[in-house]
Amino acid sequence: MKILGVDFVFYNVTNIKKAVHFYRDVLGLKVIGEIGKQWAEFDTGNIALSIGVYGATFPKKGEKGSVSVGLAVLDAKKSFIELKKRRVKINMDVQDFPPCFMFSISDPDGNEIVIHQRKDGTVG
Repeated sequence: MKILGVDFVFYNVTNIKKAVHFYRDVLGLKVIGEIGKQWAEFDTGNIALSIGVYGATFPKKGEKGSVSVGLAVLDAKKSFIELKKRRVKINMDVQDFPPCFMFSISDPDGNEIVIHQRKDGTVG
């Protein structure tokens, strides 16, 4: 598996409507994608800033789970198989969304890393 770059940085939020308002209307970032009332992505010029309501409970400030990074790969499905063979902790199997394929793993300290493949082939 070869990492191509960072596709996005993700912040977990408690209220997607308020968070979208802040990043779009207060900071002036352009929305480049939304999935229902759970996920939104913003153009920052070099990588996407993603926000979403993620998980059953919201982590306390500073706890694992409030921030993750999305690493771009050529083929998420092949990367999933490779990492599973290497006994990497898999948090979420490969998911197919309209703009991408992605799955989630943990590093040895439990920090989340999203392995991400954009369907249009772009990175960042």
